[in-house]
Amino acid sequence: MKKYKRRIILIVGLLVFGLYLLHISEYSFSQEGALKDSFPQYNGDIVFEQNFKNNKVVILKGPQGTYAKLIKSKWKILFRVTNVSVLGPMYPEDESILRTWSANLNSNKRYDTILAVEVSDPKIMKVIITNEQFEEKASVDLNEIKENSKVFIELDVVNGYAGTFQEMAIDEVGGFVFRGVDNTGSIKYFGR
Repeated sequence: MKKYKRRIILIVGLLVFGLYLLHISEYSFSQEGALKDSFPQYNGDIVFEQNFKNNKVVILKGPQGTYAKLIKSKWKILFRVTNVSVLGPMYPEDESILRTWSANLNSNKRYDTILAVEVSDPKIMKVIITNEQFEEKASVDLNEIKENSKVFIELDVVNGYAGTFQEMAIDEVGGFVFRGVDNTGSIKYFGR
């Protein structure tokens, strides 16, 4: 009987210790729990989500703003938010596109990068993200832009939102240019 009690106490103790370790490592057993435990600590409404293998980009809209969050999955049972970024306008007077990007170095010496947009102009059907260098005037020819850029990402806007996860090399991260494109391929918005 004493052996049985000791085993139960040991098992319960190990279980509590394991749950404590999960808590301090910021892992959760659900994606909702991971979102709830991440900063900022409100969930808001999920307005966009897309899976990328073991990663998921989620855009949340709430009273404190719109945030993009990257949820990483481990063994498909543990979830953790590893990247958070607030969406903001390029110019304070122009909020036709709120955009953000954020990158974190991963164990492969590459950057886990999230890019997200909120589009209020209903004419913008697609957002193109590039990182080409230009001095004064940027090109409006998408083929030329594609040739001169290390990154060329096309995102379809769904219900006013779009987002992506990319694993990028160091020379690909940064200097992103966001272009809002209508259904005819004409650029309606341009900004870094």
